[in-house]
Amino acid sequence: MSDKAILNILYTNIGRGHPYYLDGVVNRLEKSHSNKIKLNIKDVFEVSSGIPLGLWRVIRYLYGAGSQGGAIGKFYEILRSTRGAESGGILTGLLARDICDFIKHNPHPTLVAHPLLVPMISGLVPVYYQHGEHAVPPEAAVMTARKIIVPTGQAADKFMGRGIPEKNLLISGLCIENELIDISETVYDNRIRRINSNKILTGAFFSSGAEPKKHIDKIIA
Repeated sequence: MSDKAILNILYTNIGRGHPYYLDGVVNRLEKSHSNKIKLNIKDVFEVSSGIPLGLWRVIRYLYGAGSQGGAIGKFYEILRSTRGAESGGILTGLLARDICDFIKHNPHPTLVAHPLLVPMISGLVPVYYQHGEHAVPPEAAVMTARKIIVPTGQAADKFMGRGIPEKNLLISGLCIENELIDISETVYDNRIRRINSNKILTGAFFSSGAEPKKHIDKIIA
């Protein structure tokens, strides 16, 4: 029998950033802790079937279409802000059905990167929620997470402002892709030297792909 601890890692593979927040954690655990921890990696589409699978597909579509505005965008905003996950609504119960069955057969601590999953399974196993961004919308403040992993103290303050106890927050620092870790210090030092020099600086803007109109309005204001 293996003496390794087992960690469930459950992806949603929906949204713009959520599918990628866990990748760096998985890569680092596999690289540095494979002798201690066995990773049980699944996504909600893999463990769901029938009606629950169909509902997850609808949500994935809405996340993609919601950034485009119009009627679909409005519905997306309602879905994104609902607290139904914590109140145990019918829709959430259907979404959670097969996920809960999977967790019951794999009763191990579980790491997720989407707040919707936390209340679905927190009554079954300890759930750790990785929140990879500075913004803290109301739906991210899930009370039933064992720990919420946040990138900065600024994000932690926002969670506390939404009622999450400080003891439930873990500040990890900004998430950096594993491939960049080895060169990050050198690149940072080079950038600081350039900023402090008399050379012409280059500015850049980028789009993450998540483009609700209100975000675009703020960017160009």
